[in-house]
Amino acid sequence: MTQSRLKKTQGKKQKQRFYWSLVLILLIGIGIGSFVSLFITSHEAKNAETAKTKAASKDAKKNNKTPLKPDNPVKANEVPEKAIDEYLKSSGFVGSVYIEDKGKFVLEKGYGYSDLANGHKNTTSSVYYIGSMQKAMVATAFLQLVEQGLVRLDDPIAKYIPSFPNGQKIKIVNFLGHTTGMKPRHEGNNPITPYRIIREIEKAGIKTQPGKWQYADDNYSVIAYLIQTISG
Repeated sequence: MTQSRLKKTQGKKQKQRFYWSLVLILLIGIGIGSFVSLFITSHEAKNAETAKTKAASKDAKKNNKTPLKPDNPVKANEVPEKAIDEYLKSSGFVGSVYIEDKGKFVLEKGYGYSDLANGHKNTTSSVYYIGSMQKAMVATAFLQLVEQGLVRLDDPIAKYIPSFPNGQKIKIVNFLGHTTGMKPRHEGNNPITPYRIIREIEKAGIKTQPGKWQYADDNYSVIAYLIQTISG
């Protein structure tokens, strides 16, 4: 009786193991099937994209175009003289032009009038009032003297021009930054020497203490005078 029950119990367990093994096999089969399907789909999509790219490349070659590349840029220094000349004329440029590229002459010509009332045209030897463009050159030349140790930016101006008003408080750096506080002199059109410019600046006097910004050409006239006297 006991052996019969034991056999029945073992039979049930074997059936259960069989069923679970079958379920596991089915799940594994479904998983492998899904993976294979996904791989095939991805591979087909990749092949389709490759085919599309090749087709686009063939079409581009037929149309004499290089795919995925920008148009060839214009190289520098290849603008002809005639194109520059026409551009300057059409833009209303007034002045003189001299262009040289790597030792090769490109253009030398005057444009517009130096005296419109009398009909005098600009030439390659015309003289121009350069205004404040010289300030960059003056500052550069002065800072070269600073690098050489011939002058310091925090030196008082009185060290170089003892008679300068408020000369112990005004530093060299104030002239470079237009913060001297001095009054601007009256500028005329007659020829004048650097020494005379300094005397007129001294005569104009001081408006405020140094530190407040006030643009004035005289600041750089002083710097230019210092370059001349310090460098020799």
